[in-house]
Amino acid sequence: MVPKEPKGGRATGTSFKGAFLYYTHDKREEGENVRLSSGRVEWMEYRNLATDNPHIASSIMTATARQQDALKREAGASVAGNKSDQVVFHYSLAWHPDEKDGLSKDEMLRAADQSIKALGADGHKHKNS
Repeated sequence: MVPKEPKGGRATGTSFKGAFLYYTHDKREEGENVRLSSGRVEWMEYRNLATDNPHIASSIMTATARQQDALKREAGASVAGNKSDQVVFHYSLAWHPDEKDGLSKDEMLRAADQSIKALGADGHKHKNS
C-alpha cells in the first residue's frame, strides 16, 4: 500500500462539493471547464450514510456540518469551544499496480476500514473510493 499525503501536508478543507468532484471524477484536462470523465474511479463505498449517490452524500455531509450546533444541542453536547471552518478531512490509500492486481475489493475495503478506525473516525460519515 502507498499512503498519499495531501499537498502541503493538509488533510482538511471547507468544501464537500469540491472534495466530491475530486473523488468522483478525473482531473480536468487543460482547457476543460468542467470535470466530466471518471475513468480513474473504479468503485465507491459509503459508511454511515443512507445513500449511495455521491451528490446526495455531499449534500448530507454539507447539511450536517452546517447544522453542527443544533445537532450537538439535540444530543445534549456542549456547543462551546472554537469552531473550525475546516470541516472536510481528506486522505487516501493507493496501491502499486503490481500489488493492486492481487487484491480484491473486500481486501481494499478492509484496509480502508482499518485505517479509518486507526484515525478514530469510524463513527463519522465518509466515502471510500
